[in-house]
Amino acid sequence: MTVIQANAFYKKGTVERDGALFEKNRAGLKPIFDFQNAIARNSDAFVMQGSKAAKACADALMLGWAKRNALTGFGAGIRQRDYQSHFVQHWTAASLGLARIKLGPLASSADDRIVREWLKRLALSVRDFHTRVTNRNNMFDWAVLTVGSIGYATRDRALVADADSMFQLALNQIQDKGFLPLEMKRGRRAASYHAFAAQPLALYQLIRTQCGGNRAQQAKLTSLINLVRTLQTDPNSIQSQANVAQSPIGKQPWLNVWDSVNGRASREQPSSSRYIAGNSQSLAKALSGRCPAIS
Repeated sequence: MTVIQANAFYKKGTVERDGALFEKNRAGLKPIFDFQNAIARNSDAFVMQGSKAAKACADALMLGWAKRNALTGFGAGIRQRDYQSHFVQHWTAASLGLARIKLGPLASSADDRIVREWLKRLALSVRDFHTRVTNRNNMFDWAVLTVGSIGYATRDRALVADADSMFQLALNQIQDKGFLPLEMKRGRRAASYHAFAAQPLALYQLIRTQCGGNRAQQAKLTSLINLVRTLQTDPNSIQSQANVAQSPIGKQPWLNVWDSVNGRASREQPSSSRYIAGNSQSLAKALSGRCPAIS
């Protein structure tokens, strides 16, 4: 899919889904979801079982999309300031950066260069979006992971430097006790949006630690992660701040990655998500042992 055909699906001025628009969005993105799921499934098999055939399949899939310069165009909704297609580019490119950390280089240096250059174009597209749209909400946090995961996966020092600068800007948005003011405005889904914003920041911190050797503790990030843990058991702990009862936040596979890489027993059971390019234990194993180092 060269042009991302996504559309906004919340009822105007609310966080309530419009069923018809949601289904339209999901149908338009099915080719991307199928691609991500195939990459995730095969990268899991490579990391966990050492399957060379699975790696070859994932590499061939990604090379095919790279040769077509996929995921670089945006649907017509952008003219109405509907940025959903851009957001899909954020999430998808972040998962591809994580997948390449799991898979490592392609066997052919020429093919590897094609994939690296494509991923860099996606990372720059995401980065540049946030020079035009300067709202530092959860999508900026996902941009950090997109630029950073691709930067490390492709060993691009300039992208890593950009991601590090963006990471610090994102951390600056975190207030006392881990609260995110922009996500607190999400009505009954404020708790879920705190978890959604924490996910890319936590994963990028792991990449910085494991691949870049940057072991500096980030107190604000720790506060946000601790808040998410509280929200898992009691989402209404922020009801007074959000001014409305909260919906449950559900599974958070990235917490299992965070705990596993940090050598902690995790209350979060292993599970899979295309946002993290497959199974949480697969990503944790890759970050613990196969991470492409940048000194």
